[in-house]
Amino acid sequence: EIKAELIDLAKKSNVDANFLDRFPNSKMPNIYQKYSVYILCSKYEGNPKTLLEAMSCGLAVIGTDIPGISSIISNGQNGLLVPEDAVELQIAIQSLISDVALCNTLGDTAREYILKNNSLEHAVPEEYAVYQQLIN
Repeated sequence: EIKAELIDLAKKSNVDANFLDRFPNSKMPNIYQKYSVYILCSKYEGNPKTLLEAMSCGLAVIGTDIPGISSIISNGQNGLLVPEDAVELQIAIQSLISDVALCNTLGDTAREYILKNNSLEHAVPEEYAVYQQLIN
């Protein structure tokens, strides 16, 4: 609804931003893989699926240090956590832009984390165990 306003704000602020239109979920991996960094600046999150998707595509991730995000990102290991502060976010972004090795390492460990903890092979046995407990 406010796309035109956001485009105008980006131009006025001299920010190089790419605003995407809607597209099918099946195209999400292709979109994610065009980028090297994913940022999720939320004040509230439950189980942020977009964060998990970006990590599974090997992106270095930055997220605000809030419940939901901080339960997934281990700061400095599989991503970066920042407080709800624009300056801290800018510092984190700059650190990934200026250090390609760090960006690649965080992206690789993010993908490993997802494969280990959130893959279908991991989720199905866990869910099966819950059903077994309920039955017994």
